[in-house]
Amino acid sequence: MSSSIDDFIHISTGPEPPVPSSSSKHGVSGAFFGSTHGDRWFTEGIIVQSIRSKYPKHHLTVNPGYACDLLAFANSREDAVYLSRSNDRDGLLERQFIPPRRRYNDEKGGSMGERVLLGCFDYVFQENAFVLYIVEGSDGMMGKTRYNYILVPPKAEGEEMSIEEKTSAQKKTDELLAAGSRWMQELHNEVLVFDQGWWQKNRELWENVQESNWEDVILEKEKKEAIIDDVIGFFDSETRYAEFGVPWKARLPPSSDSSTKLTLFNREE
Repeated sequence: MSSSIDDFIHISTGPEPPVPSSSSKHGVSGAFFGSTHGDRWFTEGIIVQSIRSKYPKHHLTVNPGYACDLLAFANSREDAVYLSRSNDRDGLLERQFIPPRRRYNDEKGGSMGERVLLGCFDYVFQENAFVLYIVEGSDGMMGKTRYNYILVPPKAEGEEMSIEEKTSAQKKTDELLAAGSRWMQELHNEVLVFDQGWWQKNRELWENVQESNWEDVILEKEKKEAIIDDVIGFFDSETRYAEFGVPWKARLPPSSDSSTKLTLFNREE
């Protein structure tokens, strides 16, 4: 007589069911999706290997994506443009709603934003053509990392690059990365605000300050005048700092209030 427990026992000696494969079994996207089944550890190495297999004659440069957002950089320039090569099967995008910074009297505000986790683009900067891969993936215990993989094609399709071609390709890539990295460090109608433990670019504050003046800053008259004299004196003394070899740094403590004051100075200049 069998126990009722036997009805719930199932022993399988056959092979494990195959892991569903991605719709694209080959190429860079196939390598990316194929490495998401639990055996991945070093996404950068996997992608580099796949790209070199797909583009054996191209010149490849790998660049950390956090330091250079090439898509945002191209959107801000007239001499840069890109076109996606990825389709719905090969690419991977995250789309989310970004609420307004201020929700009071703006219940219907906000916008939709997209983040590229896997994408391939034809990219042109100053008439130089590139193939750009943007890939974000997990690397062990370090969390997610994001890299730009920048390819320069050879002059003659299918032929090996000469040393001169490789040098030229690296120079073109370096010029793109240098311009993009400098752009990332600059302020574009923005103000640096120390918020949540780090400095963030804030466009809304910059826009608000454009219509403000010192009369709008609520402070005691003596304190306001002391701040104005202190900041103007600091900027006028740059050469004196250099003369004595002292780092030229502001003494205002980081705060949103400090950002407002400094922005007023910059606007008046």
